Amino acid sequence: MSRPTDAVCRERIRARLANGSLPRERAWTASETSRTGGTPPNAVTIVQGHGEPCSGCDTPINEAYAPFSDVAANRMIRFHEACEKIWEDERRRVKRN
Repeated sequence: MSRPTDAVCRERIRARLANGSLPRERAWTASETSRTGGTPPNAVTIVQGHGEPCSGCDTPINEAYAPFSDVAANRMIRFHEACEKIWEDERRRVKRN
């Protein structure tokens, strides 16, 4: 199954930001986590994909992608690299408005 177009992913991510199923808060990187001396509430881990659905586009994340994981409010969200970039753009856009 191929990933939808960026435009379709963007619409899905916007809807999920609006309904709260994707977080609007900033994700932390592993380097930021190590600088804080502990695990912040939104610790990010880069992991290998094993067919889990992407939180942005719903298609499986496999070994060909560099997935992004964010533990927020005791939930795991995962993105393809492209979907993570769209999420970052959209969550920032929503914050500015």
